[in-house]
Amino acid sequence: MKTVMILFAVLACIMAEEKMVNLAAKDPKVLQALFKNFQHSEDRHYANAGEARLRLKNFRKFVGKMAEANDEPDGVDYGVTFFADLTEAESQQYYGFANKTHGAVEEELEAPAPEEPAGLTAWGSSANHRGRYNNAKHQGSCGSCWAFTTIGMLEGWSQIKTGRKYHLSEQQVLDCSGRSNDCGGGWYYEALGYIKNNRHLAASNDYRYQTRKGSCRRTSYKNSLPFSITGVYKARGDADMAARLNSGPLGVAMDFRNIKIRGYYSGIWTNTNCRQWPNHAITLVGYASNYWDIRNSWGTGWGDRGYFKITRSVQNVCMIASNPYFITASGSSGEEKEE
Repeated sequence: MKTVMILFAVLACIMAEEKMVNLAAKDPKVLQALFKNFQHSEDRHYANAGEARLRLKNFRKFVGKMAEANDEPDGVDYGVTFFADLTEAESQQYYGFANKTHGAVEEELEAPAPEEPAGLTAWGSSANHRGRYNNAKHQGSCGSCWAFTTIGMLEGWSQIKTGRKYHLSEQQVLDCSGRSNDCGGGWYYEALGYIKNNRHLAASNDYRYQTRKGSCRRTSYKNSLPFSITGVYKARGDADMAARLNSGPLGVAMDFRNIKIRGYYSGIWTNTNCRQWPNHAITLVGYASNYWDIRNSWGTGWGDRGYFKITRSVQNVCMIASNPYFITASGSSGEEKEE
């Protein structure tokens, strides 16, 4: 095995991730070495030999599916991610968009016209807010994607308002924004409404993420949000989403059920067979003529350092335009703190 591990290390230095997956799907020794490397990189520790065999079985199946996906001429690369040794039930814990039937108060009103961002003379064919963020975060095995989407919007807006990057607290949103918003799923509109009404959001270093819902402790920490939310509105379709992105990031939800997304590494996702109701919330941070750019909450080891590109070739691809929300903001909410 030592010789195999040395060979694997050499191969890993010269081969792209998707090529390693394809090789591992054909060679049991490379598969074993890739599995060992996965255990080390993801800090996986199994309780006993029985669990180790189960995890290897899951891993082999995942690698096989990603290798098949890499053979498709779609321009997308797939590899090993933290999903690789999980069961289907465990994987489902990493989603968590819970659609609610009631509408937003502001949604019933006419949304303000998109405002051209300061410093730009005209809207172009693209806009992107990736550079406004620190590294992509990881929600862990809690269906709190809705909370990370909320914070993704607000961290982007904080950088727009101040020119500085922020780390704001998903845990406060998880604990405080509503009884029905928890690790079983939630709704970013409600979370945005909670912050709009309370005008308070702690820094993540103060109110740390725990991968579970707890009791609300917001009054224990100073406010770190450098602006006030003045409105929460629903965008009206693809064109309106692009227009709103010129001002700041949006909260959206998508149908993420296709298993290949779990192993996505890079490229523009063009599979449009995804018309079920959205099951995962993400932050829409940009667009170009042919794709939407999305910030996910599965860490930097998934996707393009935590980001995902999906085609704009069809309207409402993967239901992305079914629940797009944006905010309006002004001034300073008072005491602010940068991490």
